[in-house]
Amino acid sequence: MLRCFVVKIWMRIPSNNALHYYLSIHTRHNSMAMRACGLYNLTDRRTSDRRFKTMPVKEMISNMGKRFVSEGLADATIVAADISLIHAKNRRVWHKSDINNSMVSRSRIDTEARWGFAKTKSWMFGYKLHLSCSTGPLVVSLSTDFSTANVSDNQMYCNRIEPLPNNTVRYVATDLGYDDHKLYDFSKNHGITLVCPIRRYRSTKGKRLKLVQFYKSDAG
Repeated sequence: MLRCFVVKIWMRIPSNNALHYYLSIHTRHNSMAMRACGLYNLTDRRTSDRRFKTMPVKEMISNMGKRFVSEGLADATIVAADISLIHAKNRRVWHKSDINNSMVSRSRIDTEARWGFAKTKSWMFGYKLHLSCSTGPLVVSLSTDFSTANVSDNQMYCNRIEPLPNNTVRYVATDLGYDDHKLYDFSKNHGITLVCPIRRYRSTKGKRLKLVQFYKSDAG
């Protein structure tokens, strides 16, 4: 099922139904893809749907990332963490006033999605993909999580740090949205230095001043 999932992503196949149809086409190319997935007989579409729904995708991404690192194919010394906003299905929006009143004014609206803001994309109705990856010559996903678009970036940070390869990661590079003293302490307890843009004010002192000095250093 993992191989089928990779084929679906790689070929940009939009749905499980379309993947089932793609594998059922009797051409040389499609037959090769089916054999690469380890399939010699095409399973029932409903069976595939059930198995896809129960796939532990987050754990699979984490395990594959650890394998890349352990084999020396990817360097996880410095990890980058960021988010990406994703439009809700069909791109139909649910206005905030209607959400507050629990009123669905249009059909086919994704009522689980929420409004979120990003400087590069402005306001968007949908979800957030929270991703951490290696930053060496080979970029590999190491941990991931998923939330509605209204969830703050820093709230999902810890969920992505814990699955990272042990005793390998030294630094996690993020943007300004992760400048939170709780996250600095959490990272330090895991033997990691959180590096993100940090401002210095006249009143800045103590641990935060050290973070500012490191960020402005050559290493930072």
